[in-house]
Amino acid sequence: LPGVHLHRAFGEENEGQEVEAEPPLPLVAEGTGAELLEVKAQQHFTEPPPRYTDATLVKTMEELGIGRPSTYAPTLETLEKRGYMVRKGRTLLPTPLGRQVTHYLKERFPQVVAYEFTARMEDRLDQVEEGKAPWPKVVWEFYEPFLGELSQVPKKTCPRCGRPLELKVSRFGQFLGCTGYPECTYTEPLERKKEAEPIGEACPKCGRPLVRKEGRYGSFIACSGYPECDYTRDDGEPTGHTCPKCGSQVLEKRSRRGKPYYKCENNACDFLSFYPLLDQTCPSCGWPLVKKGEGACMNPACPVHDPKLVPPPKASSRAASSSGDLASRGRRSSRRKAARAGESRTGAKAKAKVQEPSPPKPPKDWEELKPFLGELTPEERQAAEALALGEVLSPEAAKLAQRAIFKLRMKKGRARKEAVT
Repeated sequence: LPGVHLHRAFGEENEGQEVEAEPPLPLVAEGTGAELLEVKAQQHFTEPPPRYTDATLVKTMEELGIGRPSTYAPTLETLEKRGYMVRKGRTLLPTPLGRQVTHYLKERFPQVVAYEFTARMEDRLDQVEEGKAPWPKVVWEFYEPFLGELSQVPKKTCPRCGRPLELKVSRFGQFLGCTGYPECTYTEPLERKKEAEPIGEACPKCGRPLVRKEGRYGSFIACSGYPECDYTRDDGEPTGHTCPKCGSQVLEKRSRRGKPYYKCENNACDFLSFYPLLDQTCPSCGWPLVKKGEGACMNPACPVHDPKLVPPPKASSRAASSSGDLASRGRRSSRRKAARAGESRTGAKAKAKVQEPSPPKPPKDWEELKPFLGELTPEERQAAEALALGEVLSPEAAKLAQRAIFKLRMKKGRARKEAVT
């Protein structure tokens, strides 16, 4: 056909790619007939770009100039620890929380989260490390535009005292707390608890509507009549298979690492499989086969079952672990008794003594704290001044002085923050 594959005759090649040598087309005389030998219809779909993995994300960060080799691993660990992403095999998937945080930051702080800004800050920090730029100037280059964007963000106020709320971090996670602490102890969770969502099914126990709730370990199905009715079951994607033990549905769930597993929705049933169930059944026992090789049976009562597929029973494992714990505790207890028997009476008395807490030291920043003494109670002020003068305090007065110094430093920090804004 005219114009088809003529590029081969001229030996065209893609730039930068090696192409296998092919013989050129033979000479064709004008007017020569062409015979249609075959027609192939091919269909292609446009696919989105692949999800990031650890390697591809680090490579992209290197290309954009974001981060350094020492910060790549902590960055990924923080994203996963805060629930901004999850792992599905090697793939990194953003969570709804991660999408919301990203959308909010891009809307409220477009300059701070821009790739160019982060890369520029990395270069400036390198200059600070090399002694080519003073660090106060570099920090102010970031802080000045950040304050401008922060001032446009609506602030949430405390419903008790009217002061602004701020983001705080504890060992239990992030939360909003009043800036008037310790005078005001108001706190609220960073995320409001989701309302129960009806699923359109009736409770098999009492007939009331079933709802989907969020718990500590994820979502679950419960009766809306709780606490009168305590019916619950697991929540997950239905697989279309029935449980071979109790006849309930088998659900597909995911572990914290994103790996799928298959469990019966009935909490009283212990059916569990780490392999997907097939439509084929075992010819010996009738249980559904699981996808391992060409199909394997996991029924422990079946003569042809695969022992590796049967999860260990919880009771036996717990009994074994508890017996091992008791044995180890017995050995540790006997060693302790022998050690106590060998101790001298003097050593026992020395161990029995309780160390008294060391007295608090006078604050080094006392001159900066003195302007805020008027906001303390008379007792707190007297204790704080006595501590600053180095006087010997009783245990009760020492505690009162420490509390007073803490309040003064909180007020000093708040005053500095208000002066900056």
